[in-house]
Amino acid sequence: MTNVPNQKPQPGIEDNGDFVRVRFAGGRFDSHTIPFDVLPDLAAYRDLVVEVAKHLFRERNSDRQRVPKGFEESFQLGLSQVIQGNSATALAQRLETLEDQPVDAVQAGFGFPRYGEFEDARDLLDRVIAAANDGHPLPPEFPRELVGKFNRFGQSLRVGEHAELSHGQTDPVRYDTETRKRIVLSANATYENTLDQRFTLTGGEIRAYIVHLAGEDGTRFDLRVDTDEECEKAIARRRHQVRVVGVGLFDRQDRLTKITKYKELIYTDDEPQQPLDERLGEIVRTPAGWYSGQNPAPDAAAITRMGELVGLITTEAGVAMPYIYPLPDGSITGEWTRGDWEISATVTLSDLAIELHALNVETDEELDVEIAQFDEHTLSAFSHFWSGMDPDTGGR
Repeated sequence: MTNVPNQKPQPGIEDNGDFVRVRFAGGRFDSHTIPFDVLPDLAAYRDLVVEVAKHLFRERNSDRQRVPKGFEESFQLGLSQVIQGNSATALAQRLETLEDQPVDAVQAGFGFPRYGEFEDARDLLDRVIAAANDGHPLPPEFPRELVGKFNRFGQSLRVGEHAELSHGQTDPVRYDTETRKRIVLSANATYENTLDQRFTLTGGEIRAYIVHLAGEDGTRFDLRVDTDEECEKAIARRRHQVRVVGVGLFDRQDRLTKITKYKELIYTDDEPQQPLDERLGEIVRTPAGWYSGQNPAPDAAAITRMGELVGLITTEAGVAMPYIYPLPDGSITGEWTRGDWEISATVTLSDLAIELHALNVETDEELDVEIAQFDEHTLSAFSHFWSGMDPDTGGR
């Protein structure tokens, strides 16, 4: 199983003096490949080693305020090999460059010396990660001002995925989203994490390129966008929903406190129509703890019931495929935007009843219908509810 840490270096992997071996496992890595969007994590690891090495050099050379010229440039990592197995392992070596010349050649102006602080920084980072995993305080020699540097390292890892770092004959240390969170929160009130969340548009400021958003609990956020056209579009769609994909700051309870960067703004009616079976398959594979670390996995019976409902209304009533997603309590919901109406169908857990809700974002008019049982009357009940909204005028 990929979830069990290797206690010794993997068989078949020779020790060729690799600076670090990173074994990725779980989730996407069970296909034995490393997705491109994970590669920035390796660059972030290199940057983390550099920052710690700088600190160690200054500690050891108190007579110097700065590291020597070329210190950072003397440390470069390159992927030497990617090995497949029941996971994917990346081997990284220090690049052989001019800085690896003998000291006398270096002093003659041919390059930089090979500083040992980088290997020491790597070993210290291993101890930091191990301490966080064991619930212990971080090693006192690790500078607290650098814990924020862990925000970038491992940011692409998803729930159920992890990395294991090792070198030589050392036992691997496991690193996942919870490890990263513990380290950063050891000295900060918030930590960075990927964001994929829905908000309601509430306005904006075109001159400042600011879009105003409200979360499901009413918490307000300001998002700086790249162009005035994007801002104008958001203002014009005020009171509609938008999906924000990017990076945010979260507190200890995993509540979003700030949107720091966005990659995409996806408006509900602009989202691609994913095949029903494919979308339901993704939800089936969603593990427990995907939202808060304590919440259950999506309920299998609720997923099945949602599939029955959507299959029925898309085939028999010509209704568009909704955006389907799990809720933290294990139930399943589907959403549509129809003119000024925001519509949802939620399969509850107690009896698999279907709760239909519609809100007119311009008039605040609401419609609520419950379909208690899935039977021969379900289609007519849904159709009656659906026909109660006029997408052209926004009224009934």
